[in-house]
Amino acid sequence: MEQLEAHNPSPDYGRPAWVRTFAWSGAWLGGAIGSAGSVALLPLTYPLTQLCDAALGESSERELLWFPATGLASVGHAAFGAPADAFDYVFRRAWVDDEQDPLTGPGTEPLLSPQMPAAPAAPQRVELDG
Repeated sequence: MEQLEAHNPSPDYGRPAWVRTFAWSGAWLGGAIGSAGSVALLPLTYPLTQLCDAALGESSERELLWFPATGLASVGHAAFGAPADAFDYVFRRAWVDDEQDPLTGPGTEPLLSPQMPAAPAAPQRVELDG
């Protein structure tokens, strides 16, 4: 849930606190329900992580062990946050002046185009007469 909260759009991107609170509460509710499911599935997921120990890294092992909790946290985040965000968009953000919009306003700089790495310059050959 902390990772979802870290990636939750900040107020700088136009989401007010009440929209972020809906999304945050959905993530916590989904995570709580998923945690109960994770504990219930532990007799199945723990042996799987032990069988695949060599192929799984530490983070993949945790993901397999707790996938109901993380999955339902993401679902709750979207299920509670998306309707609130849509409501906010329809009744507020769609009517905001573009000059005040933090995504397209005058202070926004476009991303740089991708650059291909250049080959190093070849050393110049110096020929000596002699």
